[in-house]
Amino acid sequence: MAPLVFEDQYLQLSARLPSHNIYGLGEHGTHNLYGHYPFFLCLEDASGKSFGVFLMNSNAMEVTLQPAPAVTYRTIGGVLDFYILFGDTPEQVVQEFLELIGRPVIPPYWSLGFQLSRWDYGSLSEVKKTVERNRAVDLPYDIQYTDIDYMEDKKDFTYDKVKFSELPDFANYLHEKGQRYILILDPAVATSKRLGNAPYESYDRGTEKNAWVTESDGTTPLLGELQMGMT
Repeated sequence: MAPLVFEDQYLQLSARLPSHNIYGLGEHGTHNLYGHYPFFLCLEDASGKSFGVFLMNSNAMEVTLQPAPAVTYRTIGGVLDFYILFGDTPEQVVQEFLELIGRPVIPPYWSLGFQLSRWDYGSLSEVKKTVERNRAVDLPYDIQYTDIDYMEDKKDFTYDKVKFSELPDFANYLHEKGQRYILILDPAVATSKRLGNAPYESYDRGTEKNAWVTESDGTTPLLGELQMGMT
């Protein structure tokens, strides 16, 4: 195991692994988008036994596999809370992991069906045209999405009163044919600085109830970065 690196910017820890048979750690859509799940399973070459490693840390991190083979963890903060799980087979390790974190929830049956989603339909009328085209040729799909372009200025808990004026009734329109509707929602609320003098009830209510994550002073709301044209 390499030395623990403790810097102002990050914590880093590396460890050698017994084989290259490593599974897990998730996937990336692009270099910095989405992320990984901080668990991997290793199947040993010599014994055929398995072990898993889970880092319980919610801070931003990088997990890199080295040719040695080895694994390097680099996280911007938090605690290095590692769980090491052992088993004769990968199945045993997975069972231990599920006992630790809990078993997955059974998804609703309809969520396993065909789903249709895209960015920037432009208006609710275009979404409906898409739905009707699929219905006309008897192409079955269970779920229709709208991305955050349905919002007013990309503000959570709002909708565009011009291009998506009939949005409140759209769910019923889909339910009549046994379909479901899912709204994409960003995990952030726009700030009053960005909105000028326009009222934004979600931000005002959050401020009134002191609901925001704050800077270290305990009062100043923590502002996120604008990425990929979205809040």
